[in-house]
Amino acid sequence: MRVSAHQNNCNLSSSLIYSFVISKTDFEIDFSRWGFVFMLCLVVFDAIEDNHMTSNQFELGFTPFPSFKFLNSDSALGFLNFTKMQRVRVSSQQVPVQKLGDSQMTLSPKFKLASIQSRLLDPLLESELNLQGDPLIPGLPDDIALTCLLRLPVTTHPATRAVSRRWYQLFCNKERFFTKRNEMGFQDPWLFVFSFHKCTGKIQWHVLDLTHFSWHTIPPMPCVDKVCPHGLRCVSFPSNGSLFVCGGIIFDADCPLNVVMKFDIKKNHWTIMKKMITARSFFASGVINEKIYVAGGNSTDLFELNSGEVMDPKNGIWHPIANMRTNMAVYDAAVLNGKLLVTEGWFWPFYVVPRGQIYDPKTDNWENMADGLREGWTGSSVVIYGHLFVVTEHERTKLKVYDMNSDTWKPVDGPPLPDKICKPFSVNCYGSFIYVVGRNLHVAVGRILNVSGKEKSPGFLVEWEVVEAPDGLGNLTPSSAQILFG
Repeated sequence: MRVSAHQNNCNLSSSLIYSFVISKTDFEIDFSRWGFVFMLCLVVFDAIEDNHMTSNQFELGFTPFPSFKFLNSDSALGFLNFTKMQRVRVSSQQVPVQKLGDSQMTLSPKFKLASIQSRLLDPLLESELNLQGDPLIPGLPDDIALTCLLRLPVTTHPATRAVSRRWYQLFCNKERFFTKRNEMGFQDPWLFVFSFHKCTGKIQWHVLDLTHFSWHTIPPMPCVDKVCPHGLRCVSFPSNGSLFVCGGIIFDADCPLNVVMKFDIKKNHWTIMKKMITARSFFASGVINEKIYVAGGNSTDLFELNSGEVMDPKNGIWHPIANMRTNMAVYDAAVLNGKLLVTEGWFWPFYVVPRGQIYDPKTDNWENMADGLREGWTGSSVVIYGHLFVVTEHERTKLKVYDMNSDTWKPVDGPPLPDKICKPFSVNCYGSFIYVVGRNLHVAVGRILNVSGKEKSPGFLVEWEVVEAPDGLGNLTPSSAQILFG
């Protein structure tokens, strides 16, 4: 095979791109079509993962079309296989934030999302992408080529969109890219971490690609500068690729909020939704049957609420639900067996046993939580295998699981949380994996194994690995973690 190389400097960034030209004749001699498909899938990932990266952080936004030149039409084929580049931060231009609460206000990066949305179903653009005379990858059917290209990590898009016009049309539009992935059945997990700077209190979102373990950023959340990050509550719809941020409180103002903000991973932007009925902070939240439930929390003058409400994201309208049996601010909440479990948690000096409530949306009724459940709930919770797990903030930071039959908590076999993961924690899960985000945004990934025997009590084992965050995230403290697929 004859391979020649030339070097291009991209004036958009400090990336150094090496593109290779492969003789089409030699290619047809050395490879069969299907052999190349297998090779392509391997090379696409191996070439990217073996790069010498200089930065670990990216923006999910877009950049202008960089200027690259290829020796002939087959250069694109070689480019896909042999591209090596430095990672660069691709920033999105921030627009002035409007007053929090403005109905249907959106925050758009510099790629002008409104324009992108209107062109998504443009027949002319669609016909250009499907133009048969200009194959996505020479020598491959477009359906096979598209399957390969849709597997490329987001970090490669600024370079890959320079290969050809059709590649540019695919990779320059994130909504188009994720829509195509969804149509083809590709859904990779992303860990969205809501965090704040420990010195300035500035809130930030950072995103960990759980497939390639690379960090990204998203456009800033459209909220006022002095929002207390602890008072906000986040819920997500993983399969839909959307998350919601509700409520909160203003620093030093004792002013709770009733705003609701939505982020869509396909569109990569925020939208202000319809407000909650009651302004609240430090409250319970959860998703049951594709609806968002909130309850309790603090109102003005730290008055504890007993009210609750529900919202269907399809219409964005909030409706009241039955009041809790007691007024309380909420430490943690979980959804188990179709019910919302709410606990106020332990408070120093631990003289009073924490209260707990359980809401059943089928009957619109609240009931008191079992004694063992509320007394042993000493950390942040997730639900795996239909069981409630808690990452304890005490007890050597061990993981424990609730046994409903005996109303007791039992330790999970395996080591405690790795020492690298420091409090405060944010916790979430998908499948049999639990993700614990600690200070400085280091992430512990725990694999939960079900080792239950014939006995009725549950038995589980955890194995931990640590994903260290880059130095640039060293001053951040997590407040929430959400899993989205895209």
